[in-house]
Amino acid sequence: MQPLPPVPWYVPYRKGRYRTSPDLFPLGTDLGGGALDRCWLQWDAAAPDRALAKRDVARGRRLDLSTPGLTSDIAAAAANHLRDCIGRELPSDRLPERDADPRRALADACAAVAEDVAVAVRGPDGLDRLAWLHVAFPSRWAPEEKLGATFEATHAPVPGMARSSAVAARLFDLVRERGPQVRFAWGIAFDPEPDQHPSRPAAAFDGRRFWIRVERQVLAALPVEGAAVFTIRVHVHPSEHLQTDPDAALGLVAALRGMSEEARAYKGLADTADAVADVAESFASGS
Repeated sequence: MQPLPPVPWYVPYRKGRYRTSPDLFPLGTDLGGGALDRCWLQWDAAAPDRALAKRDVARGRRLDLSTPGLTSDIAAAAANHLRDCIGRELPSDRLPERDADPRRALADACAAVAEDVAVAVRGPDGLDRLAWLHVAFPSRWAPEEKLGATFEATHAPVPGMARSSAVAARLFDLVRERGPQVRFAWGIAFDPEPDQHPSRPAAAFDGRRFWIRVERQVLAALPVEGAAVFTIRVHVHPSEHLQTDPDAALGLVAALRGMSEEARAYKGLADTADAVADVAESFASGS
């Protein structure tokens, strides 16, 4: 059996700016992940453990959440899309058995991959709402509170997002027009657990070590009018990894120090952003 590729090292903060605008890249764009950049689903060295970890998370809370907006046709389209991706991009043993019930088929497909999955459906009011969520690894947000919300409302608490509201409201229109798109989000955590649901106590910064969480989100339309799907793969890197990439370390320093107070509070860094930046700067200088 061939070894799995390494976990991609994505650095959306490399330019030293904390941005809330939903910057989009066509799927397949070289973003530093090598061949994995061409994949919807990333089966890298961390993926088997990440998929297995979903079982542990599911013991504590329900992962698959849906609204009446998830019709059988839309559920079947999302399940088929994921099955197609699994068949192309993952080992053959990951492909689940077919299930005649489209919602069970969708849940089975979601459980087979390392990514979290969401399905958005356009309602009669013309707004896209989250009709299905399979989220095991949220970054300090509660999936059960986002179900049924519009993308714009989902991101309303994000400081500065109001400036991007016009783009946010049209996000799924853009992917319907342009084809599958990739976007990134990032944050800082003080423990390596991929599951950062707000029901878990937040770890405190020990002044020495932190973890960088980068979400790779892939979005596309489904072959059902008004439906779209997106996957979220959370990559978790220890802060020491910055020693191998001083430019990334400096970019993180600038992004943290340039954050507004509101952004720092939203990211859970109100009292620690500068201290985290100091540690990152030490990695850049080799001290």
